[in-house]
Amino acid sequence: MIIAALSTPHGRGAINVIRLSGEGCKKLAAKMFSPFPDKANYLKAGTVSTKYFDDKAMCVFFDAPRSFTGEESVEFHCHGGETTASAVLERCFELGARPALNGEFSKRAFINGKQNLSNAEGVIDLIDAESKGAARAAAMLAQNELGKKIEELLDALCDTEASIEAALDYPEEELEGATVAEQTIEISRAKRKIDALVKTVRLGGLVKNGAYVAIVGATNVGKSSLLNALAGEERAIVSDTHGTTRDTVEISLVYKDLKITFADTAGFRQTSDATESQGIERSKRAAKRASVVLYIREGAADKELSARENQMLGTDCPVLNVYSKNDIYRYDRASLGNDGVAVSSFTGENIERLKEKIYSLLIKDADNGLIITNLRHADCLRRASEALANALDALSSGITLDCVAQDVRAARTALGEITGDTADEEIIDRIFSRFCLGK
Repeated sequence: MIIAALSTPHGRGAINVIRLSGEGCKKLAAKMFSPFPDKANYLKAGTVSTKYFDDKAMCVFFDAPRSFTGEESVEFHCHGGETTASAVLERCFELGARPALNGEFSKRAFINGKQNLSNAEGVIDLIDAESKGAARAAAMLAQNELGKKIEELLDALCDTEASIEAALDYPEEELEGATVAEQTIEISRAKRKIDALVKTVRLGGLVKNGAYVAIVGATNVGKSSLLNALAGEERAIVSDTHGTTRDTVEISLVYKDLKITFADTAGFRQTSDATESQGIERSKRAAKRASVVLYIREGAADKELSARENQMLGTDCPVLNVYSKNDIYRYDRASLGNDGVAVSSFTGENIERLKEKIYSLLIKDADNGLIITNLRHADCLRRASEALANALDALSSGITLDCVAQDVRAARTALGEITGDTADEEIIDRIFSRFCLGK
């Protein structure tokens, strides 16, 4: 069946790209476009005819299997605007095409072996990326960097399972002793590679979704002023009155290649005001969900968090001491401790240094290699690692090799879900439903 959809964004613009895919779409397109291209992969200028008007346009076709979908495909490049796109699509449907579903072009590419599931997820992540770091991670996924690693692991585990099955099928050959020793090495090697990928999940979540940084501390120590300085504009109300901030105020910015959301919070203090108390509770919740906490201090106070402050925050993430109003106090190095940063929101002193310090804490595990940004992939990798851990336990405990083979098979199944080799139809449908029309 021929499918058709607008591949460019809806609304006013210079160009519309209407995409068709499926056997017979060249014949359909030739009824609409003249002169029709006589060579694949080359745009040709001409006229596209609709029920209402003709439009100067360009057309290109791709023969199967050398197309994105692996099928015969056509694209019309015509003038932009909703009316033009609607008229061209209406004519396509009159001639026998049907509207494409969300992600149907990409799903056909998957079905026809032109890409795997992780490639497809990389494409949608690239479209949705909000920072250069997220785009870079998505591009690596779309370029099959993860898929290649998974295929290597699947090949190695297939060899492992075959070796175990051979030992089970031919007991007279007395292969079991050698098999246990060899496969302990091979399974351990595969597990280390999987665990190395799992280790990148924390960083991957930050790169894809951005980091959350909570600004906390007592009232009137300069939290709101710091938020404004980080934002480069007045976003939070600043006042000498204690308890002015009663709710979290958030701003998002991209620093280098990472999206960071900063949250100004209500100041910690004893209060009988119900509304302010609610704000303080929200401050604690912000600290608990944060990737980094900035604890704002005014004056040469203790260099480390007190036990009461630690209990109040209830967070396991890095906590950075930030000493405010350095234009007034001029802190000496000894006052700041090992990791403290002195800033002045009034003059802007050390604001960029603070951003760099936060960034360094957030990306401390980065090595510019492949990182796991997709929670589905992370779950598959963790299940594969657990299955291989069970296999190693079985080998070391002398449990029969058929149990080991079962664990290795479970690991292969989990890894295969990443690329789609073993994913069920429901997972596949759910992934492609995330795509926009025309992709």
